Amino acid sequence: MSTIDKHPERNVIRVQLAHNLVLKGMTAAQMAELEPHLVVVDCQKGEALLNQGVHEMEQYFILDGILKRVVANQEAKEMILRFADEGQMETSYAAWRLGTPAPYSIVCVARASPSCRCANGSPSSSATRGSSRSSSTR
Repeated sequence: MSTIDKHPERNVIRVQLAHNLVLKGMTAAQMAELEPHLVVVDCQKGEALLNQGVHEMEQYFILDGILKRVVANQEAKEMILRFADEGQMETSYAAWRLGTPAPYSIVCVARASPSCRCANGSPSSSATRGSSRSSSTR
């Protein structure tokens, strides 16, 4: 994981983020303010970015690949709630805002390289992993 300004593909990542459904309405100044809070992460297929039951708030801006939101019952049977791919965002914001644990996991379905992660409005010290590239903030 690395910050965008230190990533070798930083210019491509900035263009991808500018086309993200959630971020595309932001001004250049707003993007510049957000960027230091984003961490670029690479994830492998099957790797969990967020585990069901944790008290974390993160947003994943998917640059490449596919993520899925899944919920597991006590018998460990999983149900897929949704898929998200390039240009979309996946988050645990609602649970964080309500002060409840994440009711689902976010798992990488297809290799993705890099993804940006942003969580809790402060710089992240750890990267999300997945088979797709995404950007995340913490």
